[in-house]
Amino acid sequence: MLRMMVLLISAAVFVATGYGIVRRCSSFIRNSGPFERLAAAFTLGIAVWLSSTWSLALTHLLTPGFLFARTVLAACVAVALNLRRPASAAANTGWRQAVLWGPLVPPGLWLLFLLWRGSVIPPLSHDALSYHLPKAVLWLRSSGYRYLEELEPIIRQLPANYEMMLADAIALDGDRHVEWLSAFHAIAMVVMSAALAERWWGKNRAGATSIILLTMAAPIVLLQAGAIKNDLLTAVCMIAVLLWSGRWWRDGDDLALLLLIVAAIAGVGTKPQAAMSAAAVAPFVLYRGWQEWHCGRLGYRRLAGIAVFTVFSFVALGGAVYISNAIHRSAPIGVSLGADPPKTGSPAIMYGDWRNLWEGPWVLLTAPLSPWSDALWVPGYAEPWYWRRYEIYFSHLGIMFTIAALSLPVAIRKYWRRGKGRGSERRAVSIAALIICAGMLPVVFKPHGMYDISLPRYMLFALPLVFSWTAIPLLRIARRNRRVATLIVRALAFFFFVQACEYVLLDRFAPLDYVIWAFRHPGTRLIPFDSSRAESVVDEMAGPHDKVALDIAVTSWIYPVFGRDLTRPVELIPAGEGPPVISEDAKWVAIDRSWNVVWAVPGFSDLSKWSMYLGQGHPTADDLRVFRFLSRDRNFQLVSYDAKRNQAVFKRVRSAR
Repeated sequence: MLRMMVLLISAAVFVATGYGIVRRCSSFIRNSGPFERLAAAFTLGIAVWLSSTWSLALTHLLTPGFLFARTVLAACVAVALNLRRPASAAANTGWRQAVLWGPLVPPGLWLLFLLWRGSVIPPLSHDALSYHLPKAVLWLRSSGYRYLEELEPIIRQLPANYEMMLADAIALDGDRHVEWLSAFHAIAMVVMSAALAERWWGKNRAGATSIILLTMAAPIVLLQAGAIKNDLLTAVCMIAVLLWSGRWWRDGDDLALLLLIVAAIAGVGTKPQAAMSAAAVAPFVLYRGWQEWHCGRLGYRRLAGIAVFTVFSFVALGGAVYISNAIHRSAPIGVSLGADPPKTGSPAIMYGDWRNLWEGPWVLLTAPLSPWSDALWVPGYAEPWYWRRYEIYFSHLGIMFTIAALSLPVAIRKYWRRGKGRGSERRAVSIAALIICAGMLPVVFKPHGMYDISLPRYMLFALPLVFSWTAIPLLRIARRNRRVATLIVRALAFFFFVQACEYVLLDRFAPLDYVIWAFRHPGTRLIPFDSSRAESVVDEMAGPHDKVALDIAVTSWIYPVFGRDLTRPVELIPAGEGPPVISEDAKWVAIDRSWNVVWAVPGFSDLSKWSMYLGQGHPTADDLRVFRFLSRDRNFQLVSYDAKRNQAVFKRVRSAR
C-alpha cells in the first residue's frame, strides 16, 4: 500500500517543503492570503522536486535508491521547517474562511475517481506512448540524462521537465500510477487560479470557490487531469509567472521575484510555449526593477545574487536540454537546423500563420457550441474542420469560458480603473496575458488548423484570468446577500458534477466502459482506441526479455515494446539509406511508420479537407525501407501486417550466422 502511494507521498512532501520555506518569510506571510501562501508552496515544491530529480539525472545517479533517499531527506527538511514556530501567526490562520467547503465535494470525488482509474488502466494516449514515457524509461536505463540521438529530432530536442517527473515516478513505483501526476498538477492549477483571484479582489469565500469550480469544470482540464500529458504542468507554471509578476509589480517583494524566476524557467523547461509568458511579463518586471534600483533598494550585490540564482535555476529546472541541444548543434526548441535535418515525415512547425489571429479565438469561443462532437465549423471553409470534443488534445475550454470571455469587455470597462494597488496589478497582469495570447497564435502547423484546434490546451493559463474578471458580480453579491452567493456556488458545483460525468463517460482514450472492463481484467495492456499497432502486437507475442528492434516515425508508439515490467531490451533502427542495421540478438522487429499515411497526405492543406485526405496517404520509400529488406531476409518471418497503415511485425526464425 505504501509503495502504491509513493507518488502522492512525494508530492505532499515537496509541497510541505515549499510551505515550510514560505513560513520563514515574515514579510510575505503578513501580506498574503491563504491561497497565495499555498500557491507559493506549490511553486517552490515543484521547483525543489524538479531540481532534485535533475541534479540526480545530470550526475547519472537517477536510480531508485538515490531517489528514495532524496525523498526521505526532503521529508525530514519539511518536518523541520513546519515544526518550527512560524514567522507570523497569519501562517496558521485563514483556511476555515478560505472557501465554501461543501461545493468542493464533487471535485474531491472526481479526483478520487481519477486516482482509482489511473491505478486500473494502462498508460494511454498518443503522446504518452510515443515520447513522454519512452524518454523517461530511456533516461532511467541510462541512470541519468543523455541526448537521445536515436529519437526523432523534433522529439529529442523538446524540453523535458515532465518526462523527468515521469522518470522519478516510474523509478519508485513503475508505470502503474503515473497518471496521478496530472491530478497533482490539476490541484496545483486551481490553487494558482484561486491565488490570482485572491490577489486581485481580496479574500472572498464564494469567489475563491467559484474560481476553483469553474477552472476544474473546463473540459480540457477534466480530460487531462487523468491523462499522461504535460499541458497542465505548463499551465501551472504560466499562471504562476503571471501571479508572481503581479506581486513583484505591486509590492516589489523579494520572494515574489524569486518565485517568478523559478516559475518562468520551470515552464520553459516543460514546454517551449511557456517562454512567451516570460517575455510578456519582462517589461513590467524590468520596470519595477528600475524603480527598485532608483530607490536604492536594488544594489549590485542583490543583482549579483539574482543572476546567480537565475543561472542555477536554469540548469536545475530543465535548461540542461537547451544546453545539450546547443552542444549537439541542434535547434533549442525542437526545430532542426541544417546540420540535423528532420527525418522524412516529421511535422513542419514554424511561425507566421497570421490567419490564426482570428481563427484561433473563433475556435476557442465556438468549440463548446459545436453541434458535432467530431467536427467544427469555421467561416471561410466549405466543410467543417476535423475536431474531437472528448480528446485530450482537441477538446475545449467549456461553455462557461465562452460566456465569460464574451462578457469580458463589459467587466473590464466597469472595473479597469477601480482600486489603486490591486487595480494596477490587474491591469499589468491582464496586458501581459493579452501579449501571451497574441504571441502564441501565429504558429504554422501543417495541415492548417491543427494548431488552432489544439489551442485550448495551450491557453489553459487564460482560464483563471477570464473567470477572475467576470466573477466580479458574484464577489459583489457575496458581500450583500450571502444566501444568493451560496446558491450560485452550489449551482456551479452541480454544473461541475454534470460536466465531470459527461467527460468521464465519453473520454475518447479511457471511456468508462473500458475502465470497468480493465478493472475486471487486472494488468491488461489493451489500448482500446487502437489495439492493432505493431508495438502492441509485438508486446503480446514477445517474451519479457526478448530484444525488439523498432523502425519508427514521429508518431510511433515506442512505450508498449518495453513490456509490462519495463524489462524488454529495445533497439531503435537508425535511419539512413541502404540495408537497415539490426542487431543479431534482436528476436523481433516492429515497424510503425504511419505518419505519412495518416497526416502527410498531398493535398491535405487544411482541416476542412479531412474527410477526403485523412488516412489516405502512402508510405514513402524511407517508410518501406526496413519492411522491404526484411521481406527478402530468410532469417525473419512476417507474423503481422497492416498494409494500409504501414504496420508490421517480423519474428527472427533463424540466426544470421
